[in-house]
Amino acid sequence: MMSLAGAILLVVPFSPSLFESCLRTSYYGNYNDGQATNSIFMPDVACLDSWSSQTLAPSASIAETKHDIQQLVWVEQEAVDPSLTATTSFQSEFDSFLQRLAVPQRARFGREQEVLAVPDMEYELLYRTPTAALLSVPDLTARTIDILLPRFWKSSLVSTTPVEFIPVPAEALKTVKEVLSNLRFNPEIAGIVESINVPQMINDIRFLTGEDGISGIMSRHSFAEGALVAAHWLKDRFEDTGATCELQPFRAGFAPNVICAYPSTVNTTATVLFSAHYDSRGSFGSTRAPGGDDDGSGTIALLAVARTIARKGIKFHSNVQLAAFAGEEQGLLGSRAYASKMRDIDANITVMVQSDMLAYHAPGEPPQLGLPDIIGTPEVTQLVANVSAIYSPELRVGFTSACCSDHQSFHQQGFPATQLFERAGPIADPMYHNSGDLSDREGYDFDQVKSIAKVQVSTCDAAALCGLRTFGIDLYRTDASFVAPSFHENGRPASRLFYGRSCPYIQSLAFLHAHDCSEPHSDAVWGAAWTATDNVVSVSADGSIKQWASSSGQRHPPNAPFPAPHTLGLVSLSVLPDGTRALYNSLEGLTCLWDLTNGEVVGKFESYARATEGAEPCEYTDMQRGRCRCIRPGETYAATGGSGNVCIYSAQADTFGQRIASLPSGRSKFGMYCQYSPDGKRVALSTETGQIYVFDVEAQALAATYTSHALSVRSLAWSADSSLLLSASEDKRLVLHDVRTSAGGTVASFTGHASWVLSVDISQDGRLGLSGSADKSIKVWDIGARAAVSTVQDTGEVWSVSWRPRPSAGGAGAFVSGGEDGVVRWWRGAGVAV
Repeated sequence: MMSLAGAILLVVPFSPSLFESCLRTSYYGNYNDGQATNSIFMPDVACLDSWSSQTLAPSASIAETKHDIQQLVWVEQEAVDPSLTATTSFQSEFDSFLQRLAVPQRARFGREQEVLAVPDMEYELLYRTPTAALLSVPDLTARTIDILLPRFWKSSLVSTTPVEFIPVPAEALKTVKEVLSNLRFNPEIAGIVESINVPQMINDIRFLTGEDGISGIMSRHSFAEGALVAAHWLKDRFEDTGATCELQPFRAGFAPNVICAYPSTVNTTATVLFSAHYDSRGSFGSTRAPGGDDDGSGTIALLAVARTIARKGIKFHSNVQLAAFAGEEQGLLGSRAYASKMRDIDANITVMVQSDMLAYHAPGEPPQLGLPDIIGTPEVTQLVANVSAIYSPELRVGFTSACCSDHQSFHQQGFPATQLFERAGPIADPMYHNSGDLSDREGYDFDQVKSIAKVQVSTCDAAALCGLRTFGIDLYRTDASFVAPSFHENGRPASRLFYGRSCPYIQSLAFLHAHDCSEPHSDAVWGAAWTATDNVVSVSADGSIKQWASSSGQRHPPNAPFPAPHTLGLVSLSVLPDGTRALYNSLEGLTCLWDLTNGEVVGKFESYARATEGAEPCEYTDMQRGRCRCIRPGETYAATGGSGNVCIYSAQADTFGQRIASLPSGRSKFGMYCQYSPDGKRVALSTETGQIYVFDVEAQALAATYTSHALSVRSLAWSADSSLLLSASEDKRLVLHDVRTSAGGTVASFTGHASWVLSVDISQDGRLGLSGSADKSIKVWDIGARAAVSTVQDTGEVWSVSWRPRPSAGGAGAFVSGGEDGVVRWWRGAGVAV
């Protein structure tokens, strides 16, 4: 217990290695300090001395309190959108707060410095940075310290006893990984989630905020009378749906947790937990804390889940719990207590999903769903993202920096957990922690709450192994409808769809916006390529070529200049497989070779000037952009243009641009795109009239002709083993060809885009296709299932897409896109690092 005078406090940047030392038994939790996470320890002197030689010791801050520690409080600056704090002086506001507490300023000091003497006083400031502080205060002050804090600061009461840091064990992830592998679209579940009642949600939130004029709730602060009223009301509403509920106190003076359960229909200990927090916080010094968005919106979504369970009579194959926590605003106290209780009884929680702030919809932004980028279990985050792509495709899914809600309590106890939030990026609700956080205001979007509630219900169905599943049908989903190309019953074609209790179908993947390039092009990006060195090269209609670090979107190398922009746009790009050189060409007919390691242009070839010498000029017009495309490892590059032929040129720096061979198609078609196969044995050429020609490079002969498209083919992509060729056309289709078969070897056709398909790529493992379109969307295709499994909406026409070349061990992988707005964007599967 924190009751001894002279306690040593250690604040040190979090590292798993800390828990391999004697510090493990004196751990009191992780807390945010700006972009970093700090761990708090209270070791004895012997442990501190033995640890002082460790690598992290110099980065630690050490303090010794001269008084009995009544309650430690961690205070930190909130991660909010800069637009909310443009006129805020955080330091002056925090200094004023300290003056109100009469806390003496104490300097930070290192391990070797003498501990400062502190006169007798009621409060102590033990640690401070520009974005965080650690205080020791009386328990009564600790309970209401959040009311005294400036608006964009928050407080967390540090645990009163040591806690155990438990990484999520591999065994605990077996269920969620199995659910991920079996996740498919289910039309019956789609019908169930559409029944979620928005008018009922409106009534619920008006009661919780007091806007109805009946409940009398002015605040749901954990110590307010309104929180107790809300707790009893929530218990009654959940019990109306058939749940068994109880109010669970966790700390003196706090409103209780509301824990409700729906038992499994089979004998199992597996439990799926969905939660929100019903307590609230208002403006500084205010007794009004309606909490309409934070977290009334998550609470009414939880009620919508319960009512959907009751209305549709859904039965579960796992135990399902719905929890409304209190004490979240004081440092996740209610969920900490419950998570610790679940760990003590070795509960089998397979999935935990917290909903915190779901309603705010900023002007001009699409409906969104934010998922945790830092604190959370990647596999559960991926599951929720995939479910959203299936059942709430209207939501744009991205990562959020709003990191620390009640899921953290479970994640740190070794349970698989994640969070649902209202947007990608930081908190942007102007009424956040404000007395004006009501539901009847601009930006409070009940339709967005419904969309996220659909994700909750659908995730519950998937994770609890409940619901109505489909068998015996090969069904794929398009943007507009469901199309069943074939259905077989006992080996015979059938005309009906049967729904039963077997596995669902069509796996869906979700890709989240990771970040953008730091310095966008001034015109459209016409080419982007992810290199083997984990950088990205982009070319633009503004005549520039740039290189970016994929991990951050910053220019690479940081201070190296890019090649001087061309007079006209750059229309094609190819990068060596080893990522050392890039080939690009411009509308004025200049082809260049750029050394990506030193930033030098090591080769130039003026194709227009040599057209009379028999060279193949890369002739383009503004409306017909051909592609002088594809460099062969260390040897040659292929080019096409107005004649419809392919010419092979030297890619060596000293002989760059010397013609080696010509591969005539025998047709006077404008060449749109050409690309070497990865093994270097073939070159594929696409034309403005839709034909595709495949040449045998060694024989210098035409090997195959494909007539799969009726309109111009804008892009081509080879599989890594050089056996498959994917084409993208203005006819809105992608077509897959097997070049190992005889001419005409069309394998599959992919439909779903609403306009021209402008770019295409195939993942390294050959499992997924990728396409960018003039319809402002990017689609990911399951090549084996012949179906779209994810759709990402961009801001304009998408001219280029490129998979990360190395396979990802963490899930669906990552890709980059470029388009009409001049921005290079990185996208990744949930749980996959860029």
